[in-house]
Amino acid sequence: MKKLILLICVFVMLIAATGAVSAAKPAPDTFTITGTTGFCGFEVLPTGHEQYCFTAEGDVTGYFDGDFTFIERVDYDPATGKVKNEGVVTITTPDGTAIVQFEGEADAASVWGEFEVEKKKGTGAYTKIKGEGDYTGGAAYPGYPFSVTFTGKLKG
Repeated sequence: MKKLILLICVFVMLIAATGAVSAAKPAPDTFTITGTTGFCGFEVLPTGHEQYCFTAEGDVTGYFDGDFTFIERVDYDPATGKVKNEGVVTITTPDGTAIVQFEGEADAASVWGEFEVEKKKGTGAYTKIKGEGDYTGGAAYPGYPFSVTFTGKLKG
């Protein structure tokens, strides 16, 4: 009987320890940009692809709290219907400026892909920040509001 009680105690302690370890896992760093998009250009490339240029500005919340601007290039392949996007988000807060590069895909309703914050491209408190992760959100159309959430690991 004593062995059974001891075994149950050990089992309960293992379960508690496992729960404490999994509870201690840090949450990913997240920030969301919400703004309005503008149009800055269009051209048909020699490949037949259509390339669009968009700008945007608005608010950023979460890991960063401030304003943002971005410039984005969108490449549309009419033969396949595939849409690729890439660009740079400049985030400005009272603590400094952070630069986020992104690259991914889009369809008529959504955008998704990967982002990277490169060390030494920011200013103020963000001169040493670096990180990477994924982004998802609604597709942006000129003059209409949109929101995109970036989730990953940032440090510095």
